[in-house]
Amino acid sequence: NGLGRAIAQGFAAEGGRVMICDLVDSGYFAPKPAVATVTGDIGAAGLADQVIEAVVSRWGRADILVNDAASYPDGTLLEMPGEAWDRVFRVNVTGTFLMTQAFARHCVSRGAENAAVVSISSGSARNPRPGGAAYSASKAAVETMSQVFAMELGPHGIRVNVVSPGYIDVR
Repeated sequence: NGLGRAIAQGFAAEGGRVMICDLVDSGYFAPKPAVATVTGDIGAAGLADQVIEAVVSRWGRADILVNDAASYPDGTLLEMPGEAWDRVFRVNVTGTFLMTQAFARHCVSRGAENAAVVSISSGSARNPRPGGAAYSASKAAVETMSQVFAMELGPHGIRVNVVSPGYIDVR
């Protein structure tokens, strides 16, 4: 949906082959053979490896990873259930970690140069609002992780960047 769909459309329009990982396959890209979907929960153990294996099986290699999956239920400190907090971090932080790890291992094992990771953050990481602690903190974590990943993966020829768009109405 929204930004993720636009990112996938942009890559496909430029001739890219795109593997989407989402909770459900919307069927939106079904008529496009250069776009495929793996369904599953990005925060679940093993799914990141499954996604990379699907890319390699279909197209031989992965060159770019875009971490765009996000969970963002609002809730104040006094009202947010712990399970909702955990879900935000499992998707936004752990999912980004697991996907980046699987992608980086693939790239390093094949000696890839000019590979890239782009993680989507949010202005909320620096400008939080009441009720948005989980989302804001998770996006700040994504930004900090990405700085560390850039230092660790740069020597392997893998660039790591963060894009922090402003508010986007995705209706």
